[in-house]
Formats: sequence, C-alpha cells, structure tokens
Amino acid sequence: MKLTKTALKQIIKEEVKNLLESQDEQLKNYSPISIELAKKAIESVDYPHGAAVENKIHRLIDEMPNINDDDRWTIADEALSVAGIMIGVGADAL
Repeated sequence: MKLTKTALKQIIKEEVKNLLESQDEQLKNYSPISIELAKKAIESVDYPHGAAVENKIHRLIDEMPNINDDDRWTIADEALSVAGIMIGVGADAL
C-alpha cells in the first residue's frame, strides 16, 4: 500500500486533533491559574525540560501577590501536573 503525501498530511492532522482533544479532556479538572502558569512556563523555556519548567513555575508563583504558603504549594503541584500533560509526559512526571 502506497501512502500519498496528502493522505499522510490528513493522518497527521487527525492525530494532532485527537491529541489536543485528549489534552483538553485531561485539563478540564485543573484550575485556570494552573493551566496559565504551565503555559507561560513552557513557552518561556527554550526546551520543555522538566526542571526548567518547574523552576519557571515557581518563579512565576513567587511574583504573585498575596499568596500564602499553602496555596503556593497547591498551585505549584497542580501547575506541574498540567505542564506534564502539556509536554506529553503525564501528570505525575514533573
């Protein structure tokens, strides 16, 4: 069976769509702030390396005003789970 370039593009397009839908489904249980922190952290690092993303998340949280220590760690844990989902390693990887 020969796979044409057009067919391959269609397969890739469908797989990306499925991946994004799956990711959206996984993220629906997380807070908007955690999702935003994870997005900002991933976008700001050159390569989505777990330690770099984690450091950036903590730096972003440190810049947030009026946040207590309990909330800081709760948000950080959730944002790390979201980042893991976004970069494709899973919620418990970072």
